[in-house]
Amino acid sequence: MIPQAVSLQSTNDCNQLKENVTNVLRIIYEPSLPTNLSINEPRIGVCVQALRFGTYDVSVRLIEWLEMVRILGAERGFIDWRPISLPGNQPNVDSLYNLWAFELGEKFWPFELVELNDCLYRNLYRYDFIAVFDIDEMILPKKVYTWQQLIQSVEKNLTPTTLMSKAYYYNLHSHVCEVFRDKERNSQPIPDYLYMMQHTYRSYPYSKWSNIKCFHKTSHISAIHNHSPIECVGNKVCQGLEIDKSK
Repeated sequence: MIPQAVSLQSTNDCNQLKENVTNVLRIIYEPSLPTNLSINEPRIGVCVQALRFGTYDVSVRLIEWLEMVRILGAERGFIDWRPISLPGNQPNVDSLYNLWAFELGEKFWPFELVELNDCLYRNLYRYDFIAVFDIDEMILPKKVYTWQQLIQSVEKNLTPTTLMSKAYYYNLHSHVCEVFRDKERNSQPIPDYLYMMQHTYRSYPYSKWSNIKCFHKTSHISAIHNHSPIECVGNKVCQGLEIDKSK
């Protein structure tokens, strides 16, 4: 039985709980959807923070990126089309919202965590893994065709104990770099509108941990960051496993 709502109180002693309820939080439970995957293939969803490009048109790039995500094996991608409301005296007018986010720079990322963790919690029971990407990022396998095959290749040689202990699988370098854009490949021109497909080379990670991207196990993760997990179930530190670059 799934509860419809819960109330929360903070106390160190259950005997001090108040009788009068002051909050009610609705329970969101999204069960698994039908799938064409086999029982041994992991189900993968993708979360993206709200797109804050202002009046800049990224529709073609977004379509290309979504198509690549689908081809690689994600069942669904989730993008916050309406950014969260900012607290206090911060602006929530559309014309000022993106400007404010730009001015804050890196200080704005805690607000993005609200969006990403909302996406995680809404899909805990739908998918085996949740990946977090921007629309210029991708974990691209070298020897297999899908993320399902990549994850299976990572897990097949793990002992049961190691498999249970790992909460996420990470790739050290998953964003595209303008230096490596290629106008043609195998003497065939690559259209300018195919932003991702023009990046045909892999660069060495410029900083080992600054841009890792992960497949997070929904059975283990309780909070996520843009690049890696924050916390695992039971307030535990999450243990990860690097994806072999040769795969």
